[in-house]
Amino acid sequence: MSADTFNYILVKIEPRKSKNFKKKKKKKKKKKKKKKKKKKKKKKKKKKEEEEEEEEKEEEEEEEENNINNNNSKRVYANLGQGDGGGARACDRWVSVDLRVDSLATVPSVLSVSFAATTVFPH
Repeated sequence: MSADTFNYILVKIEPRKSKNFKKKKKKKKKKKKKKKKKKKKKKKKKKKEEEEEEEEKEEEEEEEENNINNNNSKRVYANLGQGDGGGARACDRWVSVDLRVDSLATVPSVLSVSFAATTVFPH
């Protein structure tokens, strides 16, 4: 395979439709009255419970993102030609390729392509 060169796979993904971004008006915060110390102790317990709930939510979101990445991955077969543009007729080897959409990318129109060239199929 050292003599072979990879042919490029070009994929076009349309960017997500952006909503009309309007500046949100900032709401004025109302001043809260000072509360008794007894209520502060209850707040500490509530804060601990809220932190635990937030951690559970984050773990669930990570699992959902992993599921999304797995659902977006598609396995295709790409040919390894000589780079002369002959395509499938000129190539003698086929390699399985994983295409995954990177949902965590900062630009939504970016596609990350990972090549899994572990299995070579005779053509």
